[in-house]
Amino acid sequence: LGVSASSETCDKSRGETCEDSQGRSDLLACGSCYGAESAEIPCCQTCKDVQEAYRLKSWAWPGNGAVAQCRNGAAQTIQADPNLPCGAHRGCDSCLASNCAWCIGSRRCVEDKAWMCAGENDHIGNAGVVKSCPHRDEISKKREARRREELLAMEERQAASRLEKENLQEAKHRAEQRLAERQQSELERLRGQNVDEDKKEAVDEEE
Repeated sequence: LGVSASSETCDKSRGETCEDSQGRSDLLACGSCYGAESAEIPCCQTCKDVQEAYRLKSWAWPGNGAVAQCRNGAAQTIQADPNLPCGAHRGCDSCLASNCAWCIGSRRCVEDKAWMCAGENDHIGNAGVVKSCPHRDEISKKREARRREELLAMEERQAASRLEKENLQEAKHRAEQRLAERQQSELERLRGQNVDEDKKEAVDEEE
């Protein structure tokens, strides 16, 4: 049988039965290792647990923002893995920790060399203008700015579409007016021609 342990010292990987603050066992949730669970680390209660589980799997670190246990300042310093190529990293933090560079637009990790990304403003690293990964607040602000720009662009397209429709309707109206004027002119010409022919016939009859 497993040994009971409190929530502060509980480690299910050692076969312990976890208890909550009221002494009830097996009520503590087993923290996710995000697919990196193993016999050695079946549960990940802390950021360090998740990092160790990823290390054992030789998986690229996805970045602190993708791991709940590593958010809000709870993360340990990410250790660079010299055995992983730059392209194996899936997050900006682990990418820079391995002396690589992060391309903002394409969200990929590359060698920290000039022109590996779409210009120096898209390059996070020594060869770019930006030297550190953006914070969550900064990312949120940029996303909100992009949404506003997209909304403004959509409104401009809709306004241009309405104006185009109005211009088409106006052009159609003018064309219809010109056609009606030509038809009226032709009708008057034919009427005048008929009158002239009637007069000529009348003169011929008198003669």
